[in-house]
Amino acid sequence: ELTGETGPPPAHLVRPAPLSRHDFELAVRAALAALGRPDRLADSALLDATLPRSPDAAALAATLRRAIAGLADEPRGAEHRRVLERTYLRGAPSQEVAAELLDLPFSTYRRHLAQAVQRLCDVLWAVEIGAVPPPAGPDPSGGDQEVGRNRPGK
Repeated sequence: ELTGETGPPPAHLVRPAPLSRHDFELAVRAALAALGRPDRLADSALLDATLPRSPDAAALAATLRRAIAGLADEPRGAEHRRVLERTYLRGAPSQEVAAELLDLPFSTYRRHLAQAVQRLCDVLWAVEIGAVPPPAGPDPSGGDQEVGRNRPGK
C-alpha cells in the first residue's frame, strides 16, 4: 500500500513452496528411477528445487550423476557409488542381475542399495538447504553443467 503498487509480485520473485524433507526424498527416489528416461525426468518435482542449475531434465540428470560420483569420497562411499551406478546409471535388466554383476548376494545388494539411496538423499538434502556446498567436478557423463546453483528466477 505504501509504494502505490498493486497486483501480485513479478513472476521472477515468486518461488514455489519448498519441498518437505519427506517429499524431497520421494522426489530423489523417483528421479533416480527415471534417470535413463529424460521424458519422465522432465516431470520431476526436483526441477523446482535449487539443485539443478537450470530447470531441465539434463541439468537434473547431471546433478544426480555428479552427486553419485561424489559419494566415493566418503567412508563406505565407494560401495554406495558402485551400487547406485550399476542400478541407475549402467542399469541391469533386474536387481537380481545387478547383484550378480556386482558379485553380491541379492539380500546384501538390496541392503547396500537402500543405504546408498538414503545417503544420496541425505547429501542432496544438505545441498538443497544450503548446509554444504554442492559436489564439485565435471558431469561424469561428459556434460559440464554446474550443480547446486540456484536457477535464475528461483
